[in-house]
Amino acid sequence: MDHFWKGFGSGSGFGSESRSETSKRFESRIRSLPRLPPDPDLTFRLIGPTEAAQTEAFLTDHFSSKRQIGPDSMSVILYPTLRPSDAELVLIATDRSDQIVGSIRYRYSGEFEGQPLNCIDCFCVHPAYRKSGLASKLLMEIHELSNRMGKRYSVFLKEGRPVPSVMPFYSSAYVYKQIRSNSNISNISKISNISPSVANRLVTVYRQFRPDTFWLHSPDNPNQSWYLLRNGLAFLFVCIQDSFQTFQGQRIGWLTACFRSGSVSMDKILTQVDYPWIWMDRAFLNGDEEGWLNDGPFHWYAYQWRTCLRPSGSYGIVV
Repeated sequence: MDHFWKGFGSGSGFGSESRSETSKRFESRIRSLPRLPPDPDLTFRLIGPTEAAQTEAFLTDHFSSKRQIGPDSMSVILYPTLRPSDAELVLIATDRSDQIVGSIRYRYSGEFEGQPLNCIDCFCVHPAYRKSGLASKLLMEIHELSNRMGKRYSVFLKEGRPVPSVMPFYSSAYVYKQIRSNSNISNISKISNISPSVANRLVTVYRQFRPDTFWLHSPDNPNQSWYLLRNGLAFLFVCIQDSFQTFQGQRIGWLTACFRSGSVSMDKILTQVDYPWIWMDRAFLNGDEEGWLNDGPFHWYAYQWRTCLRPSGSYGIVV
């Protein structure tokens, strides 16, 4: 995997230089990777819609079994939904018997400072092929494909330990909680379910007052539910996405955007969500919530670009 993070073009290195700052809100850093030697035992190809179910089964079998949440190390099961298309590239590696042994997805996530960004996820290698170099080959193949198609810039979420010698643009830790709906709370009338287009307009206004707010989004992303809570002049609006995971047999919602003005508790707005569990950045907590449990660290990396903006207590990365 280290191979993926090496080899900037135009004579600039990547290692220690990746830690340098930029004053630009978006700065391109196109990278040229040296090719790895071909593997005669493996075939790499983009899949179409007819192969989505088979690849989803591969991910459920070999990715989710390694995912855990919380101090009790209880398993989380992944049930991904793949939609192979021009905007969602799904690359698989198969062995000589045409069995899937690796997968990676590269999909459009939205615009950041006017630039289209993609997200790398569903990155999985069969246990028999781990530490064989297949992870680097998958990353190299998707790098070359996406660059040839003009889809150059991406973000990469790494949970647990950070990538050695590479500086993420944001690091924090997850918290999670079981949500119990309460239709009798006094502020129920103040909670609204709003459309992505309305949320986008609200964030646009929010950023007029706080222009350094980190915001990656696409109003057309079907996997987003927005909730708005108003309390006098204070407000809180959040985005919750389907994580396509279950914990203790119940679905997990992933809270990926939070915009707050004034003192508004996260616990109040979450009484009306459709997920039994919520998983989110601990930076979104306001300090007056209860029952949130620590999970583990995570890191967001920028690939082939960098920025002076940094996520903080109010930001959105809706992928």
